Amino acid sequence: MTFENERTFYLAGEKEAEEIVHSKYEGAIRDLDQRRGEIMLNYIGGQPTESRGGLFEDRFPGDTSIINARFQESAEEDVRLAVEAARSSFEEWRSTDYQSRCHIFEKAASLLSERKHEMAAMTTLENGKNRYEAMADVDEAIDFLRYYSFQMRENKGYVTEMPPPYPSELPRDFLKPYGVWGIIALQFPLGDNGWDEHWSYDHRKYSGCQAFQRCTMASPGHG
Repeated sequence: MTFENERTFYLAGEKEAEEIVHSKYEGAIRDLDQRRGEIMLNYIGGQPTESRGGLFEDRFPGDTSIINARFQESAEEDVRLAVEAARSSFEEWRSTDYQSRCHIFEKAASLLSERKHEMAAMTTLENGKNRYEAMADVDEAIDFLRYYSFQMRENKGYVTEMPPPYPSELPRDFLKPYGVWGIIALQFPLGDNGWDEHWSYDHRKYSGCQAFQRCTMASPGHG
């Protein structure tokens, strides 16, 4: 198994196919324009839910008269329910073997790659990033999902037999999941979902921790 970066624009440039990427990106912008003002729901425990705090509007920073969508303004009770849902599924996720967890993240990377132009367009409309920076953010998220899967498999789940100090002992070193973590995506709304706090989010998830996510109000669509 090997790891390769996504590098959408770079690889397209090598093949003199950048116009294809531009065309798909611009098509995604037009598709999102047709969906302006949609009401988006929270997902708690895998179920779509309305918040107790009403709605807020997400606007395009380049033209604040454009409403991208309307999102749930989650209240304290909504956060409590999200934490409870993460806690209730923690034991099942922790007991899932690392290869199965890696397979889930690799599948997520493939799905994200299939929708990369849509996600880059969404990044532009929410953050105002140009298409190159927006696509790089999407590529980065895909890379993180695949890279940490690669590292987890290469290191066999980070379970290592240690040299025994005495014949009767069999010491082992292993990653231990500690529970539920809250994630708030910041500068890179999509990439932060896989990278948050430099490296720790992915390692927590891959090692069996559970997490709930709240995106900033500046980039709610990436939740």
